[in-house]
Amino acid sequence: MNCRPLVADEFPPMILENVKGQKLDLNRLTQGKITLVGFFSNTHGGRLMEKWSEILSQHEEKHPEVELIQISYSPSFSTRIFKRFIISNIKKTLAEHRHSNYFTCFEKLDFGWLGTLGVENNLYMYTFLVDQNGRIRARSAGAPQSREGEFLANFIEELKYENELLLAAESESSTKTSGKTGKKNNNKRKSVFEKGTKP
Repeated sequence: MNCRPLVADEFPPMILENVKGQKLDLNRLTQGKITLVGFFSNTHGGRLMEKWSEILSQHEEKHPEVELIQISYSPSFSTRIFKRFIISNIKKTLAEHRHSNYFTCFEKLDFGWLGTLGVENNLYMYTFLVDQNGRIRARSAGAPQSREGEFLANFIEELKYENELLLAAESESSTKTSGKTGKKNNNKRKSVFEKGTKP
């Protein structure tokens, strides 16, 4: 996965429809959890997406909090005609627990925001790693490289540790604030900043 600078820090508010017929906001879906987002052409990028899905599946048991969002982009007249057949086929071949996060898009998207995400070719495959705050932290184009699984696992651990630090800092700040007002905070967690404490 290549860490490339992007104009956009997060996915813009964008309503997409999953294969269950639910319309959801992509920006909100990538908040509060670590997410791997695959944006691909159903014609040319489907097989590449399968390889990324296989890599994430290897880490699902250890990192069940990580979600995979797949966006199949096929904006053509022919795909719109066979939309129902295509969606039906996807649902038959895709594991049921993936249905909610598998989106299909048969209409042309605004290439203005696609460009800010570094999507230069809508017939290709792009993968984004998004942190718990909805920020895009890494982007890759094409098939996963040989050490992609190892990189992904390490990056997930780093993001989880980073979130632990943020939560500890917020807890520390809350404790100091409640102390000033004379209130006792019984839910204080031990800060990872304290000497000798391991996260």
